[in-house]
Amino acid sequence: MINECIASQVHIPPFDVQGSLTQEQKVCAVELGLQYLRYKNPNAYIAFSGHGLRPSSVALDLCDYVNWEELHPINGGGTVMGSPAQYHSVYKAVEHCSSKGFKKILKVRGDGLYGITNFFSHCDDILTKERKKMLVTQMTANVDNKMGDCIMFSEADLMCYIWSDTHPQHSGDGLIHIGTNFRNFFSDDLSLSWNDLVKKHCAFRNLCVLEWMDLRWNYHALEQYGWEKFKNELFEGAFPLADFYWGKNNGWHTFDDNNNMTYSIERYYYEEKTFYNNK
Repeated sequence: MINECIASQVHIPPFDVQGSLTQEQKVCAVELGLQYLRYKNPNAYIAFSGHGLRPSSVALDLCDYVNWEELHPINGGGTVMGSPAQYHSVYKAVEHCSSKGFKKILKVRGDGLYGITNFFSHCDDILTKERKKMLVTQMTANVDNKMGDCIMFSEADLMCYIWSDTHPQHSGDGLIHIGTNFRNFFSDDLSLSWNDLVKKHCAFRNLCVLEWMDLRWNYHALEQYGWEKFKNELFEGAFPLADFYWGKNNGWHTFDDNNNMTYSIERYYYEEKTFYNNK
């Protein structure tokens, strides 16, 4: 019986300004992301939701469920209009996982690589050990209800509530929209500050610890390296993923060899040391 599920979501517009990818390049990134997700998680139920140019059946057939739609309206910055954090599309995947009876859900992006084998179980072990409701990572912040939404793991009811398309739009900033839903879920804790609320209910890991490479921001460097060479080395376990973890190549966050954050675009974004230290 399958008891692990992963909800993955992506959009493939004619041109993705986040990473400066053509539609064909974005498709290559997404297809590799799905192939590697299945490779590292052979026993997981994968629900994939997205919109825009449809990936090939070679990649989609690796998923247990696919919801694909016409491209939603995109603004000049590459953001989906009227759906902060693309909650309309993400909800299709997480709600499906819940409807299949899964008690917990791991939510990831469809255009990234995740280096941890059996990622669901890894996240579940963290929550069990720390006795928390949700695992989060950057770009969660200690102000403004900001919650990082690229990797999340939680009980299904919480995940579905956060991404539900029945809630009003709280902000044009997807991180604040999702964070506000998180706050509203814990109605008994509305008197808590955002900082206290997140620390009460969440475990936190730096993105480098979760071994995520965002292919949008690394695609061109990998193409220069040799896309087929990169793919072969990736599946052989010979490619240095750590050199390309999220943040390094878009200048948002950097980490040292001990996985400690050495730079952030804004000082109010959490990292593990500050999250677990009340000073």
